[in-house]
Amino acid sequence: YFTYRAEGHSTSDDPSGYRSAQEREEWPLGDPVMRLKKHLIAIGEWDLDRQAAMDIECAELVKATTKEAEKNGILGHGLHHPFHTMFEDVFEELPWHLEEQADQAIRERITKFGSERPFG
Repeated sequence: YFTYRAEGHSTSDDPSGYRSAQEREEWPLGDPVMRLKKHLIAIGEWDLDRQAAMDIECAELVKATTKEAEKNGILGHGLHHPFHTMFEDVFEELPWHLEEQADQAIRERITKFGSERPFG
């Protein structure tokens, strides 16, 4: 079995640099979740009304869970990750242009908040 990552690696990733526009449409057999849903509907084990109700229930659960998680902070860092970590989650070695952006952003934050709060 294998899966297909339909979107980019992160919000800063543009998959058009390494995928053709039609690749996603040509992926063999399509989205497995949609295939299962269509199959279950076709054999009478699922229907669109139940799907709509489940979509609402799941959206409400995600919203409530997110709200609760935000009360407890993120991964032991409090309510937010330290500022500088936004530059550390995609690349093993930061490209020069992002290194420059990181340095500039950190300098601006220190200027705005002072040296006591450069990363919080």
